[in-house]
Amino acid sequence: MKTIDKNWTIEESSFNPARSGYYETIFNLSNGYMGIRGTRDCTSAICRKGTFLAGIYDKGDAQITEIVNCPSFINFRITVDDDPVELSGCSELSYRRCLDMKEALLYTDATITDHSGRKLGIKSTKAVSIADKRIAFFTLEITPVNFSGTIKVLSEIDGAASNYDRSGCREISHFNVLEGESDQGGTAVLQAETRDSKTRIAIAACMGLSGVCGPLCSSDVKKQGDIVVSEVAFTGEKGMTYTVDKVICVLHSLDPSGACTPEKAAEYACAGFKKGIGRLLREHKDVMALKWDMSDITIEGDCKAQAAIRYNILNLLMLGANVDGNVSIGAKGLHGEGYKGHIFWDTEIFVLPFYIYNEPETAKKLLLYRYNRLEAAKANARAGGYDGARFPWESADTGREATPDYFYPKEGEPIKCLTGDEEIHITADVAFGFYEYCRITADTGFLLKYCAEVLLETAKFWISRLEYDSGTGYYEIRSVIGPDEYHIHVNNNCYINYMARWNILKAEEIWEDLKNNYTMDFEAVCKKTGVDAEIITQWSEKASKILLRHSKEGILEQFDGYFLLKDHVIEKYNEKGIPVLPPGFKTDKDFWGYKLIKQADVVMLLHLFNDQFTEEQKKLNYEYYEKRTIHWSSLSPSIYSLMGVNVKVPAMAYSYFNVSANTDIEDNQSNTEDGIHAAAVGGTWQAMVLGFGGFRVKEGMIHLDPWLPREWNAISYKACWKGRTVCISVTKEHVKVKISGDNNTVYDVIIFNNPYTVKANTELEVRMHAVEEVIILGVDKY
Repeated sequence: MKTIDKNWTIEESSFNPARSGYYETIFNLSNGYMGIRGTRDCTSAICRKGTFLAGIYDKGDAQITEIVNCPSFINFRITVDDDPVELSGCSELSYRRCLDMKEALLYTDATITDHSGRKLGIKSTKAVSIADKRIAFFTLEITPVNFSGTIKVLSEIDGAASNYDRSGCREISHFNVLEGESDQGGTAVLQAETRDSKTRIAIAACMGLSGVCGPLCSSDVKKQGDIVVSEVAFTGEKGMTYTVDKVICVLHSLDPSGACTPEKAAEYACAGFKKGIGRLLREHKDVMALKWDMSDITIEGDCKAQAAIRYNILNLLMLGANVDGNVSIGAKGLHGEGYKGHIFWDTEIFVLPFYIYNEPETAKKLLLYRYNRLEAAKANARAGGYDGARFPWESADTGREATPDYFYPKEGEPIKCLTGDEEIHITADVAFGFYEYCRITADTGFLLKYCAEVLLETAKFWISRLEYDSGTGYYEIRSVIGPDEYHIHVNNNCYINYMARWNILKAEEIWEDLKNNYTMDFEAVCKKTGVDAEIITQWSEKASKILLRHSKEGILEQFDGYFLLKDHVIEKYNEKGIPVLPPGFKTDKDFWGYKLIKQADVVMLLHLFNDQFTEEQKKLNYEYYEKRTIHWSSLSPSIYSLMGVNVKVPAMAYSYFNVSANTDIEDNQSNTEDGIHAAAVGGTWQAMVLGFGGFRVKEGMIHLDPWLPREWNAISYKACWKGRTVCISVTKEHVKVKISGDNNTVYDVIIFNNPYTVKANTELEVRMHAVEEVIILGVDKY
């Protein structure tokens, strides 16, 4: 195996079947179109194969529509003189796998000694092409170290793949394998169709021994039930190394860019095979290099943090590579079946900012997934008796609500899911994502064509959701669940009320902007949404009277009656940095009567509307809620890290960063086997750039207020802003800024609250601002 920089590598150094599920997720390869779990070759150990195609969902016999575990094609099996080579059954084994994050390649290096004393060296390289979304390609190097014999390499397209239904402890197949040729001119082909959604899938695999032909080598394709097997057999000479290449093409009928037929898949796979693994690899590496050039973040002085931030960025680069406006990024990526592959607020609030600041075109396509389901969001609102558009808490292919009726935990009784009815903040979260994209990119065309309509329709929903209390004179939003999912049926969750008010007022602001500056677009959006001047006046009056509760000391009350709950302050943490709770706290119900919360709620609000709260408000609220947040959600630590930098509690910010950055690497939520935590991945990037990197855009200008933990010597990163590339480097002594553009352009920037001008393509250097840690004196009497 090639030597790889540890700052760019995630490694599995020994064969441990008990950790299979974890490594299958960690070593997933994806290109945004398809994702394959990192299952091991040559083993019958328990594993969860997974091949997921973005946007392909089906219900079948499942509880609810879910992402389909499609036919698998990743694994190799090997026989020597017809004896299977088995990792778990050998007498000696040297084993190592590693993920090269720089090139998005998965390497395996193993030496197996069987019970007959035969020693076999096996090396493999696997890739899902970033350059060509329909292609995956693998190489397998085999060395008979101390023997000669007949070696067979077998690789399957497994049409017996299925989803696992945890609630019923059963397997569910979501597709039927269709009749047809399994051998298209020596190329293995399998065609399937999902059961309800009738989506066609065609997979073809072309496999052969590199550079060898004739009587010493043979190739064959066989169909065994719903499995198509490619076989390459050859006579292996002692000490010689043989390379088997495999190129796979995956097509499906939802892809608007081409036909989905077995013949087309075979043609595409053969063309890739003829092109050669070397060329496919170069093209893949070239695209990855371009992506890393923009998105890499360097951290000097902390190898663990450096590798961790790159692992998070890698997953963002892979998952966003080929989104097309009809698919989005689920909470578990394309890495597993967790949350049934559904899309949540994780995408707009946690994941989207990375793309806004690194790949604006990808960000736009993720938003178009929501826009293309705006009619479904309107139907969701009407189904509940409301106006406008209400985006679903869980979204799949259609944009209708996909939340299951019950949640089945690994232990305990089934839990009624109320999130689909009550966790309505998703609607404002989506609107926030649309506007944030426009705010950072200055993409006026997107604002006029898509954003304005989305904000107006979501504002209509919030207006219809308000309830007037004649006793107080305020409008309320009742029976909801905020980001803290441990308190249900609450009234006036602070996050929801604030976001609803923002949504309404921002829609009004955009309506006025269009009226004054874009007459034709204004008329079109008014006709489409039915919003006129009289309605806007009513919105303004109602928005100003949406209830927001807080104490006289400035602490925002998370929801009505929160301050009256039993108190418990967190004092102990486990080895993974997660709070330790008193005995008896195991289910959601155990938290109902306590102030303990699941994740950032009010503190999330402080982040999203950072410049609308005073420094004192942020400090008081951060300290108060930090001591009562248990972080039993991967969404939470990144926000407490980011805001920890903001309120100047460095040790706490650094600690939470490590928890967030290593969410999957260290499996600190104990469910990485179900897929990555996309929100933690995106939140970690935000903690790094918007937190430690100090990058904010306020009133159209770049503001920088970076801070380095004592463990770090320097950081550097890039960000896109209004079509420009901004390069930032920070050391203990200085901050350097460089902005691309026409040479005569001059930009105004604010660094440590002081104004500077930066000439395009010229580096500005400013002395680093000293940051003193603040001791926050919180208010605990509520």
